[in-house]
Order: sequence, then C-alpha cells, then structure tokens
Amino acid sequence: MEANAEDSAQQTRRITKAFHRKSRNGCQTCRTRRVKTDITTKCDERKPICLNCETRGVACTFAIVTRPSVAPVPTLPSPSEESDPANDAHLATKSSKESETAASTAFPIDLNNVESVLDLPESKSRRLLELRLLNHWSENMTKPFAEFPNSHLVTAWAEHVPRMGFQYENVLYMMFACSATNLLRRETEDPDIIAAADVYLGLALREQYKAVQKLSIENADPVCFTAMLLLITSVARLWKRDLEPYSPPMEWLRLGAGAGTVLRTAKEMLKEDPSSKVWMFINAPPVFNVDIIFAKKNMDPFSKILESESGHTDPETLEAYEKTLSFVGYVYQAVDNDEPVHMVARKIFTFPIFVPRLFIELVEEKMPCALVILAHYFALMARHPSIWWIGKTPKREIQAIYNILPEPYQSKMRWPAIMAGLATS
Repeated sequence: MEANAEDSAQQTRRITKAFHRKSRNGCQTCRTRRVKTDITTKCDERKPICLNCETRGVACTFAIVTRPSVAPVPTLPSPSEESDPANDAHLATKSSKESETAASTAFPIDLNNVESVLDLPESKSRRLLELRLLNHWSENMTKPFAEFPNSHLVTAWAEHVPRMGFQYENVLYMMFACSATNLLRRETEDPDIIAAADVYLGLALREQYKAVQKLSIENADPVCFTAMLLLITSVARLWKRDLEPYSPPMEWLRLGAGAGTVLRTAKEMLKEDPSSKVWMFINAPPVFNVDIIFAKKNMDPFSKILESESGHTDPETLEAYEKTLSFVGYVYQAVDNDEPVHMVARKIFTFPIFVPRLFIELVEEKMPCALVILAHYFALMARHPSIWWIGKTPKREIQAIYNILPEPYQSKMRWPAIMAGLATS
C-alpha cells in the first residue's frame, strides 16, 4: 500500500509538472522570463501588448531570435575559378534539424501596416531602457570603423543625428532600434534588448512613414538619416533569420529599395539647401556615379554566371541580371584593390538601393540565376566580418542558397563558397 501511495504521489507530481508548460505562442518577453501557462501568470498572447507586459510597463514583442556567431576572414580568390566537385561535396549537406516554424522574416513587424504600431507605455523601466540604449549609442555607434578614426565626421552619428533625435521621433526611434540591434550581438539573452530591437524598429517605421508622407526641405535631413540607419539595421538583423526552409531576405531588399527612393527624392529637394547635414554623407568617398557602377566591364570576372541564361531569358530580365552583376563587379574591384573599409562598406550596404527592382522581384521568385548573383554579393560581404552589421550573415546565406539551387547552378557557387569559408581553393 505504501508503495502504491508513493507511486500515486509521484504520478501526481509528474502531472502537476506537465501542466506548467512554457507558453509556446506567448510574447518574446514572457517566454524569456519563463512565464508559465498557469492561470495567474501565463502570457495572454494579446497583441500588440500582452497583459503581463502592459502591467510591468515593458516592451512587448513576438519576435523570433536566434544566436549570432562570428565569421572568419576569407581570402579573395579569382571568381573565374572552375568548380571542383570534390571540394564542394560538404556544401550539399543540409541540417537535419526540422524548422519549428516556416521561414521567419528578418522583421516581425507588419511592414504593410506600420501605422497600427502602438506607442510604448510611459514607465520608469522604459526611461531606463532608453537611457541604456542612448549610452550604448554614444559609446559604440558613433565611430563605426575603428581603423577610420574620423568616421564620425562623415556619418554624423555622434553629433548631428542625436540632435535630430530630440526633435524628430523617426530619428530617435531608429537610433534606439539600431543601438539595440548592435547590443544584441553581446547581450543575446536580454529580454528587454530583444524586445527593444523589434519594438523601436516598428515605431521608427511608423514615424518614418508619416514623415515621408510630408517630405519637405524642412524634414528631409531627418528622413534621410533615418533611411540610412534603417538600411544598416535591416542588413544587421539578417543574422537572426530562420533559414530552414530558405526564404530570400526580402524585407531587407524591399526596405533598402524604399530607402533609395526616399534618399533620391530628398536629395533633389536638398539641392536648394547646401547647408543640409546630409551632404556630408552624400559627398563622402566614394561618390557614387551610375556610369561607373553599371559599366559592363565590371561584369568580366563574373561573365560565366550568365552564359546559360542568354538563350532562354527575356531581354528585360537579362538586363536586370547584367546591371546587378555590374554592381557586384564594382564592389569586387573595391575589395580586390583593398580600398579602405569604410569606403567598401558604403558600397556594400547600398546594394538594394542601386540594383534594379526587377532583380529584387526575381530573387523573391527564387529564380536560380538571381540567387547565384545574390550569393556573389554576400561573398563580397564575407571579406569584412569585423563590420558589426555583417558578421557571419554571408556564410549562412550562401550555404542556404546553395542548398536549394538545382544542380546545374550549384556549380556556379564555387567562388562564393570559398569566400565564405565553406570550401577550399
């Protein structure tokens, strides 16, 4: 009887333990705090702010986050090398881990409904969080390139941008989002920073949307600087993407294309205002010249990529491929010539601004040639893993692209694989 009583007690304890499961669909803040699913403390999964977060006065988000890592510095072999199947064999190995969800995007915010993003409740915890993010900005974000000590003079991150933030909420929220995204590289498990990176991005997009609707010479400067910070932050967030099954990084590409449209429109307005702060950024080296960027000779190192496309690809699509490859060749020259890292970085992060919109659509459709070209772009990013918004993103993206390509196109991935450290030369 005593044994039966003991078994019964153990069974009861097991049942009780099984009942207290961690919320599977709760917000990221509650899940990180390990809020259980009992009646009194469970996350009610209410969006955009759950009851627990509303009561505590903290940021609430339903983001999906993975752990970042650091990439090695690769060499720069010639992209015209022939494929060596023996060295590529391990590239075809896919992870056996089943994805818990469909491929997540880099942005858990609904980009088509940014006006619905709600303000955070005023609280002591919010003030302390924002002070923490502002402090991190001043200590870590104002000089983005250690080897270029005067980088703050051409980025305006140290002086002009914070001053704009006092007056314009799109700038202020974007500063917080960018700072939180950078801080996550170090504080990967901090629930407040995890939430802040997503929530402040949503708020920044909402305010930027409003500002762009009323774009004028008066607010062109803050709109431009917000767009540039948005572009940097969007590529920095790629490291947290779920890549199984693979989905192209469309949010980054779309936001980049949108930022390009805003910057071009604002630049025309600011021609009447030579005192505009954004000119220090626009006129900083390298000065972008579309005739140089899209010169067909830039394609020479990558000419084999399009050899199988000319016979069955319509002229418009072929032109989009050629222009994008010309841009990739333009960046390749900068990397091959060992241009200063701050100049290479400017060329790298303007990719979604300059490439044709049709190319972005072809990437979204997962056209094999478009994905191969995108992989070559990521390969050039891999040369500078020390830049905080690059890290190991190129290696992850190149491997994921290779895994879904049909066999004839995998042979064109040799050079990106070498650059990312996935194959030997």
